[in-house]
Amino acid sequence: MNSIFKVVAGSTLGVLLLPTLAFAHEGVVKGDVGVLGVRIEKALDKIEKKGEHMDRKEHRLMAHATTTAAAIGKQALRIQAAAESMLSFEGRVSALIASSSAEGKAALEAKFAAFKSAATSAKLEAGSAIVGSAAVSATNSTTTNASLLAQAKIDLREARNFLHEAKVALLSIFRSLWK
Repeated sequence: MNSIFKVVAGSTLGVLLLPTLAFAHEGVVKGDVGVLGVRIEKALDKIEKKGEHMDRKEHRLMAHATTTAAAIGKQALRIQAAAESMLSFEGRVSALIASSSAEGKAALEAKFAAFKSAATSAKLEAGSAIVGSAAVSATNSTTTNASLLAQAKIDLREARNFLHEAKVALLSIFRSLWK
């Protein structure tokens, strides 16, 4: 009888302690007004933190946009300087072409025209990239700044391509003159 008594007493104690353990997990008894208040408070905190996160995200995007705009501007200025430097030798290269033999003169003049056109286009596209990147500001919306940066990047890429074409044309002229 002793063992039956122990089993019955143990299961009775378990049945009595089960709700207590379940409620202890939640902290308070369900239906309590405090639980609803805590849940509402947590939801409000989440919403406020989301708003703060969006503000920080907006700030980061603006900082990134201005940094990117500054980098685009620097690169565009370098491209403009390189194109101007190459064009500064235009008179000397023209004189060398004029003094070359008549056979290759037409081909050299065509290459020289392509060089001048590409170098001038590189300067213009770099100028467009500078103007576009300078228009990025904190007063603009992020979509406006993103649009301005996208166009400035396109202009910068085109400027690089034109500068590369100008270099290739100029080196081709030099190789032809050295022969």
